[in-house]
This record gives sequence, C-alpha cells and structure tokens, in this order.
Amino acid sequence: MSLANNPDEQPTQAFQSLSTGDVVHIPTRTDSKTGKYFILWRDILCVFENAKFIRNGASLVLFMTDEDFNLLDPPRIPYHPGFVLDVIGGNNPDSSTSTKSKSKNSADSSSAEHHNTSTSAELLAAYEFTNTDTDNQPLTRGNNGASEGSQSSPRMNSQVYFQIISGQKADIMQFMDEKFDELNQIERAEKKLLQEQLLQLQEHSDQKQQKTLQLLERTRREVLEKQQQLETLQKDLTDRVIEHQIDIQLHQQKMHAELMKKQEEVLQSQTNAISWLAVLQQGLQALLTQTYELHEYPIPRLFIVLPKVARRRDRLNLLSESYRLYFLCECGTHTMAKHSESPPAIHLAKHEGYDLERPTEFFEKYGSYLLAMLRIVRLGVTAASLVVPPLETLKILDGLDSAQEYVHMLRDNIVPLVDDTIEALQDFAGNNDANTEWVAGSAEIEALEGADLRQLEQFLKTNDQGRAHGNLYRIVTPEGHVKWVCFDHYSANYRESETQKLQVIVEANGGSFIEETGRIEIKIGSKVLAKHLYDAMVKARGIQELDITLGWDATMSDLQSLAKAVSKANIIRLSVHVYRFKKSPSDVFQRGRRYDSLLRLASNGRIQELELNGLDDLFSHVSNSSLVPASKLRVFSAGMAIPFGENACKAFREFIKQRQSPTTIELKLRHQHSIETVLADLFGGPCNLEQSRVVDTDQSLIINASKGEILRLTLRNNADQAGGEVELPIKDMLSANWLCGNESLNHEGSPRSPHNAVQGNSARCDRDYDMSPRKERAFKLWRKWGKRKVSND
Repeated sequence: MSLANNPDEQPTQAFQSLSTGDVVHIPTRTDSKTGKYFILWRDILCVFENAKFIRNGASLVLFMTDEDFNLLDPPRIPYHPGFVLDVIGGNNPDSSTSTKSKSKNSADSSSAEHHNTSTSAELLAAYEFTNTDTDNQPLTRGNNGASEGSQSSPRMNSQVYFQIISGQKADIMQFMDEKFDELNQIERAEKKLLQEQLLQLQEHSDQKQQKTLQLLERTRREVLEKQQQLETLQKDLTDRVIEHQIDIQLHQQKMHAELMKKQEEVLQSQTNAISWLAVLQQGLQALLTQTYELHEYPIPRLFIVLPKVARRRDRLNLLSESYRLYFLCECGTHTMAKHSESPPAIHLAKHEGYDLERPTEFFEKYGSYLLAMLRIVRLGVTAASLVVPPLETLKILDGLDSAQEYVHMLRDNIVPLVDDTIEALQDFAGNNDANTEWVAGSAEIEALEGADLRQLEQFLKTNDQGRAHGNLYRIVTPEGHVKWVCFDHYSANYRESETQKLQVIVEANGGSFIEETGRIEIKIGSKVLAKHLYDAMVKARGIQELDITLGWDATMSDLQSLAKAVSKANIIRLSVHVYRFKKSPSDVFQRGRRYDSLLRLASNGRIQELELNGLDDLFSHVSNSSLVPASKLRVFSAGMAIPFGENACKAFREFIKQRQSPTTIELKLRHQHSIETVLADLFGGPCNLEQSRVVDTDQSLIINASKGEILRLTLRNNADQAGGEVELPIKDMLSANWLCGNESLNHEGSPRSPHNAVQGNSARCDRDYDMSPRKERAFKLWRKWGKRKVSND
C-alpha cells in the first residue's frame, strides 16, 4: 500500500495532551487504494514520545486492521474529522489516583515500620528480663566499706525464673507429645484410607481390564468372521467379474465387426459431406449468433420453401411452379425440459404454410438463405445449442397434426421435395450470374436483418390476420436472445419460469415449497407481499395444498383476495391462520357477510379439506348465501371461541345440513366449557356427519354420526398424554335423539329451567325443555361413569 507523498496538503488531525493541555495538529495520510485518511502511529510518537493510546472522549481509538483483523503495517489510526483526540501517556496518570496511591503506600510503610519496632521492643524487653544477672543489680556500701547489695535477690530471682521455665517446659513438652500423637493418628488414618482407596481402584481397574479383554476378544472373533465372509464374497465377485468381462469381450468383438462393416458403408458418404458440414455449421452459427432487439425481430427467421405438388417427374421451375413457405420452431437448450439430457430438435411449425407472391423477386432476395437452410435440413447438423435432425429421420415433422392433409403430403414426400427444391434453386442461380457464389457455397451466409424480415412478410399470402406467423410464439431467453417457438415449447418454458418465480417468492418470505407435491407453507407479513404470492401461485398452476398465515391486521377485502386466488389456483387443501382481524369502516354494513368468501370455498367444487383458525366469531358473521351444498368437502376444521350466539348456532347447524357427503368436522374451542352444553347448542338439529369432534380444555368428545344417527361416541382426556380414551355405550348412555334433538343442558347435568339458567348470558342458546327421566338418568350416568373412567386412565 502506497502512502501520500505530500502530507502537507492533507487534512490535519488535532491531538491534545492531558498533562499540558496543548493541542497539536498532525497531518494525515491517504490510502491509495481506498482513498481514506489515517495518521501513522510513528507520527504521533514524534510529538508525544510517551503516548500509550489515543482516546476520543470516553471511547478508545483502535488501530486499523485488514479484513482478517490483522494490524496494518505500519500501525495507524483512522482520521476523525472535527474531533480533538486525547493522548494518554504512561507518565501521566490521573493526579488524584497517584496522590491516593502514594498516601496509601506511605501509610502502609509507617504502619509496618511501627509494628516491626513495637515487636522488636517487646522481644528486647523479654530478653533483658530473662537474662538479668548480679552484675546488673544495684550495689550499696556499708560502714565497713564492703558491698551491701542485695545478695540473695539475684539468687532468688534465678531460682524462681528456673522454676517457671521448668514448669512451662514440662507443659510444652506434654502439649507437643499430645500433638505428635494426634498427628500420628491422623497420618495412620490417612494412610489406611489411601490404601483402601488404592485397593478399590486396583479392583476397579482389574474389572475394567477384564471387561476390556473380553470385549477385545469378542471383537477379534467378529472381525475374523467378517474377514472370512468378505473373502468369500470377494471370491464370488471376482468369479462373476471374470465371467462378465469374458461376455463383454465377446460382445465387443461382435459389435466391432459390425461397426467396421457400417463404417465402410458410410465412409464414402462421410467423405463427400464433411466439407459441406463445416460450411453449414459456420453458416448456421452465423445465423444464430446475433441478438435481436424486439423491434428488430418482428417475424420468425428460420423457414424453408417447398413446392406445393407432391411428386414431379419433370424438373421443377421456380418461376412456373407454386411454392409454400414453412416456418421452423427454434427450440433448443432454452426450451429443454428440466430433467432432459439433450435439447429438442428443430421441427416444422404447426401451420399449413404460406403461398408466395412475386416468387422471382423472393428467390432473388432470399435464395442464398433458402439454399443454406435446405442443405442444413437435408443433412442435419448440431450447432449453436440447436439440433437439426437428418431429413431421413422425419423428426422435423414431429408435433404436427397427422390428421391434416398437408401433413400426409409432407410425410410421404419430404425428402424428394427438399432435394428437388435444392436442385431448382441451383438451376435458378445458374441462370443468374449474380448468384454464382452462393450456389457454389463460397459466399458467407449471413443472418437476416430486421429490414429483411419485415420485407419477408410482404411476400406471404396470409389469411390469419392478428395471429402469430406460423402459430409461433416469441420468447426471450435468459441471455437476451429472441426465439420463436411452437405452443408446446412455449407453454412448457412458461410454466417452468413461473414455477421458479413462485419458488423465489416463497423462499424470500421464509416459507417452503415442495414442487413434487404442490404444497406451500408460508407466513405473509403484508397484503402487498400476499398479492405477489397470489399472482405467482395462479400463474404457476399445479399448487394443490396451501398452508398460509396472514401475519398482519387482515380485513374483509384481504380474505376475499385470498379466496379468489385459491379458486383460480385450483387448490384442494387449504389451511388459513389469521393473525388478527381488522374491522374496516365498510364492515359496519357487511358484518353479516364478513367471512362469506372463506366459507364459499367449501362449495367451489375443488376444496376437499378446509381449516380456518383465528376467526373466533366465524359463524356469527356469515350469510345464508355462503351456506350452500359442498360435494367435495371431506374435512372441515375451525378454531372458535365460546359462548356461541344464537345466530352462530343457527348458521352452524345450517352448515351441517348442507353437507351432502360424509364429512369430518372438528371444532377447537378456546375456552373451558361444558361439552354437553356445546353439543346441545351446536347440534340442535339433524346432522349428516361421518365424524365430529368437539374439543374443550379438559375433554374431547368425538362423535361418529351419519344421517342423524350416532354410530360411536368416544370420550378423551386432553391432559392425558398416554391417550386416556373411553368408548361410551350408546344404548345405555344416550341416544341420537338427545344429541340431535333440541334439548339443552346446564353445567350440573340437569335440564335447563328459568331458575337454574346462567344469568347475564342472553347470547347463549338457552332454551327450556323438559327431559324425560330415562334421558336424565342416562345423561347423569354418562357424566359419572365417563369422567371417572377417563380420570382413572
């Protein structure tokens, strides 16, 4: 990395020393690669020789690093325009901290010195006391001049001192003996414990070693057995391979002999055609390498001309005979199927062809191009990612409707027609000196320009105004090339591209798309993203299952857009999760039809499974127009909240009546409630269900019914992970008349009455009916026996 040579012209960075407060401006340098400014650390050290680090306010300024977080060499810091950076040095610590540190160190030193002095004084005093002798005692003199000091006092003091010392020594010795005994006992206990632990470890180690040896022995035997099996298998495989190799060699010898014979037969024809193939490949490459803009490519560019007559005994005359122009489908690698190994071959378009006007002018203008195309079709070549099959294979007629008369004519006479046309073109050019080059094949074959293509349309007699020429469709390849292909290749390419777009949209929103089964599982965050998904889903087709979560405040219009897209895409399994429903101003007038669009999906003739979650008041806001028969619906699931209003109960019962085929209905209730009350409210009329499931927080009652008759009742405890499930005896417990009748029960298992009805809950379907003694006994028995069995399980 080179540095700027003239730093004086660069911006400067301001630095301030915390110790002196002086501000110094240091010129910056420029990175020749990135153009960014920086300051070398050595430039900072030239001014602040004791600098340790740089700080910008409370933030530390770090050295610059490369992409791998290695320090750049030489070290540098980034340029901070408009800021004064603080230089922190090793000899400039904070004054208050230094003063406190020094005071603390001084206090510690004084305390230590005083402690040492006091201890020394105490030791010295003790020493002087214990070592006092007669020389240190004071002396007195009598009258006789002799010393009259206290002669007995030192002796007495020595005796006392000796006794004290002797007594202390005995105590100390006794104390030391006791401590030594304790230490010996502890040492012996530790040694004993250590020996026991060592013995246990040794036994455990011996057991492990014995198990390891047994495992090794067993493993060795298994390895030997496997080796023997492998040797046997290897021997068998070797014998088979040798036999197979012999068979292959014999077959190769036979094939080689046949191949040599074939090679001798085609050697002459290959020798004659090899020069033409090179010229044709160059010509075809020149025809297909240009990229046309859409306005310069208004008509297909690949075409041939054939006579209208089926057979001719005489030589053709281009000016006296009628000719017809046929366009070719430009299929190739750009229309190749996803799992195909080779591109499709070019073939005639699905069209009867066009008669020519002014043939003389036409052949003079397009003669060289036609001759090159006919030779390509006659011999067949592969170039520029396109395949032109040899004419004898008749693959050029693939895809045409064999019932058409002109197709029969072409299929029976395509080879002689092409040969006769080539010969007629050569004769026509031989009579015109200006065309001698393209007859000999020496002229360079050029692609038709936009002007030539626009003029071509003037020579065609067309009766299909408004339609694409030759029933071909214009596409643009990913490389930007314009191609004209038939409807089959156009539709296949279109569907594949739309499927890829759908895959991108689903993955961009964090969803999953299984193309093999046509299943999409996705959560959409806004109505704009949902519109993109709906458009791509309808265009791609083939989507059979959709599990979608509307992750925004959805409105009635959003639900209608979803239902419309589901119907257009022909989805058969739909699961909708509404995050939160937003009431729009128009919902005030349409609240009774809020969820009509979703319920109508059940009767669109395609939906077989429908699941609606997050719509607690689903059946409270639907009209009778949405409750129509559904012949295809097999499973319906809805998450609802209770209590149910009277309108919701009526709508749900009407929804059940319209089921023409056996249907499984599962209601997932959000709040705890009495199952028997839910059954009485919801199933207040006849029901034609194969299976119904009513779920609350404690128990689930699964009802198998058909045409109003209960076939099976199952009571399940939701809290039991093991699946505590009990089948209730229908004959002794309850009857279909109770379930599908109009009787409503309270929480205590008794018929409702004005006295025991729940107060303040007028929205509930509370009715007053009398229950017969038989039904009341059956119901109480069901509650007592069923709940006891589930709890015991």
